[in-house]
Amino acid sequence: MEPDFRELRKEDYDQIKKIINETWDFDSYSDHSGQVRNALEIYLRNCLLQQNYSQVALDKGVPVGLVLGRINRDFRPWKQISHLFPLIWAGLKFSLRIFSGKKFIQQAREEHRVYDKLLRERKMVFDGEVVLFIVSPNERGRGLGKKLIFEFLDYCREKNLNCIYLFSDTSCNYGFYDNNGFLRTGELTARDFSGKGSNSMKVFLYEYPL
Repeated sequence: MEPDFRELRKEDYDQIKKIINETWDFDSYSDHSGQVRNALEIYLRNCLLQQNYSQVALDKGVPVGLVLGRINRDFRPWKQISHLFPLIWAGLKFSLRIFSGKKFIQQAREEHRVYDKLLRERKMVFDGEVVLFIVSPNERGRGLGKKLIFEFLDYCREKNLNCIYLFSDTSCNYGFYDNNGFLRTGELTARDFSGKGSNSMKVFLYEYPL
């Protein structure tokens, strides 16, 4: 059966957080299940605050993939204000058990540092960004990810954009971008606080000329 595609809805959020956890293993950063839930909520809401395009892939009505994108010239932060209060609330709950969430904070700071450095070194003004792109591990290999990402790229072309960017790293299937026309234009080493295997990872800046 072919998957269905539509915009993201509020009722999708719990399933999307499940896919985020399956993809990046948030459980490896804390033994406290409540902190993992808070961190997933913070991560998703932060992504939603930065986007003005969404597309969900559905299998039998259940979300199995998502792309969130941003068209910079059309972005109006106040239109995403509904996500700010849940983000603040999750942050407050997270702060009550700050020690059990220490690795989350360290990883977020490290990624933010590396992302900023990659963009500074590139010295380029982009028209948009792939804010979040995930496909359930159980659904990979069916072409869902390709359909999702190319729908967004087609939308960017309709908007007459010149170039968009995204970040990926060695904890992800970054080869997907190499095989689908994205250009790897930056690479830095970042610390990995998950405690799994190596304590470092490679972070990449990818671009897609439209």
